[in-house]
Parts: sequence; structure tokens; C-alpha cells
Amino acid sequence: AEKLREHFKSAYNKVCGDMDRPYVLIAGRTGAGKSSIINSIFGSDIAAEGAGRPITQNFTKYCPDTQPIVLYDSKGLEVGMQFDEFKQSTLEFFAKNEDDVHETHLNKNYEGGAEGLEKKVHLVWYVINAASGRVEDFEEKVCRELFGRLPIIFLLNKADIATEEQKASLRDVVNEMELPNCLGVF
Repeated sequence: AEKLREHFKSAYNKVCGDMDRPYVLIAGRTGAGKSSIINSIFGSDIAAEGAGRPITQNFTKYCPDTQPIVLYDSKGLEVGMQFDEFKQSTLEFFAKNEDDVHETHLNKNYEGGAEGLEKKVHLVWYVINAASGRVEDFEEKVCRELFGRLPIIFLLNKADIATEEQKASLRDVVNEMELPNCLGVF
């Protein structure tokens, strides 16, 4: 666990190390545990969690004055969800509600050419329910097309109830996507 924490910290610092307050978008399938991660980070139950029907229906911004990070909890992705609709609602939310951020989080090859979400958030944490043992094709499309050139850290949540084989398989699937903006799978 300590080695994993160090690798995650290194990947996070690679993008956000010099920032006063990085803007992080948390995305993933419904039930992956996005809101649980937010509660863990802030050490309190500020994001609603639950079982059954999806809890987070829209984007929610969390920026407590006591924390050096701004987190955006997204609506969970579901099989059958229309990619174009999710992309449009995501871009509209950020266009209407958030100011542009500096481009220092982008690979040097992309600076000066930020567009869409690249102008609004510094980093994406993509949450995968490790116990489910799968990543759907539409999830890759979201990571590749919507998140474009934004740095992405993949988080295997619920890893305590997943088998070692499931976790290894998920790491392989993410690595096989060959996303140039992937900073790692943790």
C-alpha cells in the first residue's frame, strides 16, 4: 500500500506539484466509488454516497477552504449512455461555471493549444471499480476523446474486494489503450 501511495503521489505531483490549488475532475462508471473517494480525501461525508440508483446526477464542485484542491464529481457513466450527450453536458457545465486555468498542466507539445476541458481542469482521476473486473469500450472513448490531452490517473477503487487477477487484468486493459496522457494505474 505504501509503494502504491508513493507512485500515485509521484504521478500527481508530476502535474500538480507547483500549483496552489489544482482542479481535478473525477469521472468513472456509476457505482465505481467516485463520491467515496471524495469523502476519503476530505475526511468527511461531503459527497452523497449510496447503493441502488445513481446518486450524483450532475456535476458537483467541492472546494473546502481547508483543502488545497478543487474536486469535480461527475455523473456516473452507464452502459448505453450517449457519448455525445455526456460530452456536451460536460463541456457546457465547465464553460458556464468555471474560469480558464493555466496551461502548465499540459505536455509541452500542447501548451498554447488548450481547448475544451483542457482549459478548465488540470487533471482527471478516472475511477474504475476493480471488483467489477472490467472496462467498457465507451469508457475508453470518454478518456480518449473527451479528456483528450488532459493528464489522467486511473484509480482502481474497491481494490480490497477485487482479486489480484482482476487488478492485474484492469491494469493491462488500461495500459493497452496506450493513452499518451495516462500517468498510471493505481
